[in-house]
Amino acid sequence: MPKKEIGIIIPAYKGTYLSETLESIISQTDQGFEIYVGDDCSPDDIESIVGRYSKERSIHYHRFNDRLGGISLAGHWERCISLGNEPWVWLFSDDDVMEPRCIEALREHIRESRSRYEVFRLDTLIIDGTGEVYDINPPNPEQEGWMAFLYFWIRKLRQCTMPEWVFSRKAFERNGGFVKFPLAWGSDVATIIKLAAPHGIRTVKGPRVLFRKSDYNISSIRDREVVKRKIDAEMQFVRWLHSFLEGHPDREFPLDGDVVKKLSRIWFLERLKDHHVYLDVGLLLRIFRFMQGTWHYPGVRSLAWLGIINFNVALYLLYRMVRSRR
Repeated sequence: MPKKEIGIIIPAYKGTYLSETLESIISQTDQGFEIYVGDDCSPDDIESIVGRYSKERSIHYHRFNDRLGGISLAGHWERCISLGNEPWVWLFSDDDVMEPRCIEALREHIRESRSRYEVFRLDTLIIDGTGEVYDINPPNPEQEGWMAFLYFWIRKLRQCTMPEWVFSRKAFERNGGFVKFPLAWGSDVATIIKLAAPHGIRTVKGPRVLFRKSDYNISSIRDREVVKRKIDAEMQFVRWLHSFLEGHPDREFPLDGDVVKKLSRIWFLERLKDHHVYLDVGLLLRIFRFMQGTWHYPGVRSLAWLGIINFNVALYLLYRMVRSRR
């Protein structure tokens, strides 16, 4: 039997929507793929859910002995990817859904590209907990360079969810796997930038991924400790991005890296504005130390102390400072 071209990898922890996910995969019009389910030592009976569908189609199930996802989610993604060896990796999720022609259209694009691209993506719709579509993410261009993707993502004109991406296993291994941040918050964006840097991104038009937003998403969790880890991840992302921009100039993009660095600082401040009700004095001082050490702006130290008294005023002044400088 010929080797399948695509490995669909599902790092599973929640069983709530896994049946819908598996049904959408098994119903694909093109079956040129293998399915792998990596059980992150879940309290849910993931094995029984998978077992109901493995009678219809072969599914590779593996239960890990430890819950790595709670410590390093990107690390758990990597060990799930290592379960397979197909040349193309589709890291899907345990609650999203793919339309029936996704694999068929993807394989057509892979053949037509003749190894030109190492990263493909699909457009996405947003569904709720009941599976109803309630929003549409902006459609992606057919082709896009990594810097253009980054620029429009920072400006909130592009979305990025891991299940919409398919990438070459060789490129993934060549780049050392995922860029790891706490909660894998920003790891998807950083990793796609690295993988797409040589050849850009190709969009598979037509069938779409249905990305589910529910109370189970990490983006919906407002626990104070989770928000602190998100802020840490966002600081690490900005540091990583500035370093990456230094070593990877994109001569095809009309704006230089300094402009994108400035936009990343504004992006970080806007993220802080969303999180500010969860900040305490210790985290606030750490944030301003990060700003001072990374951005080298005079006056940031003074704003740190002002931020303890009135965070909104300090954030506004810092925002003005970033806007006024290159």
